[in-house]
Amino acid sequence: MAETRNWVDLPQDVTTMIFTKVGAVDILSNVQFVCSFWQTVSKDPQLFHSINIHQPDCVESLIEDDDQLVKGRRLYKLAEVAVDKSHGQLVEVCLENFDDIQLLHYMADKSGLIKRLRLRFSRCFCRIKVNRIIRKLPLLEELELWQKNCSRESIKAIGRSWSSGEVGSGEDVLAIADSMPQLHCLSISGFHISNKELQAILDGCPNLEYLYIKRCYCNIKKDIVKICRDKIKYLSITDMMKRIRVQTVW
Repeated sequence: MAETRNWVDLPQDVTTMIFTKVGAVDILSNVQFVCSFWQTVSKDPQLFHSINIHQPDCVESLIEDDDQLVKGRRLYKLAEVAVDKSHGQLVEVCLENFDDIQLLHYMADKSGLIKRLRLRFSRCFCRIKVNRIIRKLPLLEELELWQKNCSRESIKAIGRSWSSGEVGSGEDVLAIADSMPQLHCLSISGFHISNKELQAILDGCPNLEYLYIKRCYCNIKKDIVKICRDKIKYLSITDMMKRIRVQTVW
């Protein structure tokens, strides 16, 4: 008969390493309730240096309740607890289909050390709301902003409102340009970006090496394309307005 081993007998540092692969949400909703030892290990702040929330996957693992609103509220609360347990040491955030600007503000206010931010929205957002969060994170090195379900008409409408000054007074240039000198990887999809903004990003992010712009309306000019090709190591731009695609890999 094969020898059986008790998980509780593992050294605490090994258990902690395993828990880092589980994820903050599962630790708070399931793992910490298994036994007193696991509950002790689950208090380690390093387990909450990274928060990854993907709807509806995370929601399904929470509670046996058919009410999606109840599950969503609980997920929001768990995310807040995870931020608090990081003790200001949160460095990586990934939110997919979890469209809650309030939670993003909470994370940014509590954790100014975030270096990697990945946001994939399931619906169109006013870019002003995103910019105000980005400005709170000057140490960002990697940023991904995707709006997954924005129609071509929606993106055009957002672009027109920005161009006419209807929204974003005083914030016409992406917050990326003047608040992220450490940024080296930028991925954007489903947003309207002007040539002025793209130029500002190139000027304000001297360490930028990866630039991926997909399904955006840029109306990009040839001189901007040349600057991008000269400066960016890995470049991919899909301009829906001109229906062109630019790719460069050094």
